[in-house]
Amino acid sequence: MEIWKDVVGFEGLYKVSNLGNVKGQKGVLKISTQTNGYKYVTLHKEGRQHHSLVHRLVAFSFLPNPNGCPEVNHKSEDKSDNSVNNLEWCSHKYNHNYGTGHKRATEKQGRKVAQLTLDGEVVKIHDSVRQAAKSVNKSHKDIYNVCNGLRHTSSGYRWEYA
Repeated sequence: MEIWKDVVGFEGLYKVSNLGNVKGQKGVLKISTQTNGYKYVTLHKEGRQHHSLVHRLVAFSFLPNPNGCPEVNHKSEDKSDNSVNNLEWCSHKYNHNYGTGHKRATEKQGRKVAQLTLDGEVVKIHDSVRQAAKSVNKSHKDIYNVCNGLRHTSSGYRWEYA
């Protein structure tokens, strides 16, 4: 059964449900998705827009937070499931280390990286972005940005995930 409560800070203007839906005076709001997968809505108050993460709206309205924890964790690791049963207040450390998130982040950082000349010839395959950056005495962010198409070169080389 869907239960509705006022959105904290927007009482009388918006309501959020235990299933992760949000409605205003004109009906249910469109829920958008950030590039990182989190769902959000745009709320209006006193002529200003507020982009609010749905899971935090649900948590503030439905979950007690006696320890004053700052973050909300999705227990199933499914960011699209904002039902109250899938959420819990937690510390940053707990949230960061929860489930498979840490493993996925480590695997992503550990992807092999190819160092190429500007003509495209492979110079070396590195075990990670950090290792590649260390080999040319550069920031790992520079190599990462080239691998992800945000820059063309770094240290006179092209870089690609191998």
